[in-house]
Amino acid sequence: MVVDEIRAAGGKAVASYDSVENGDKIIDTAIKEFGRIDVLLNNAGILRDVSFKNMSDDDWDLIIKVHVKGAYKVGVAIRLHQTIGPTDERI
Repeated sequence: MVVDEIRAAGGKAVASYDSVENGDKIIDTAIKEFGRIDVLLNNAGILRDVSFKNMSDDDWDLIIKVHVKGAYKVGVAIRLHQTIGPTDERI
């Protein structure tokens, strides 16, 4: 497991097995473990190895749910935990 490898190398890590659709649960796991989040990298994705002509509506809906809605849900969840200082308004 990647978390074990990170810890074995002296790093800190925690696993979340929640879907990106539940971004608040992912962010809550990180906040509970580390107290804050400095960086968000949206790298969740799925692959449907078919062309558009062979893709089903269900496949397309799942891709949109993970790639678009997932990024949105995690982004919204992290925003609730971030504070913006008077001179730094970047997220």
